[in-house]
Amino acid sequence: MSTAGIAPGDRFDWYSDIVSSEVMPATLSCKRPADFQGEAAVLDLGEIRASRFSLSPLRSRRTAPMIRRGDPEAGLSRP
Repeated sequence: MSTAGIAPGDRFDWYSDIVSSEVMPATLSCKRPADFQGEAAVLDLGEIRASRFSLSPLRSRRTAPMIRRGDPEAGLSRP
């Protein structure tokens, strides 16, 4: 996924929606959304999911309900 093909004014909102729906629920914010550029790659390997991100500076916030709704570590055993 890349913002390269998205209109500059729509890039940050598009990226934020993709991250929240495909990676983990989160609220993202950016000081300069019109200048935002981002790329993400996700590879599902059965029980393991590998992710790579390259993006402009942003802030991510995850509330307790967001974590409960989509915890990336939910399937892992904890001692």
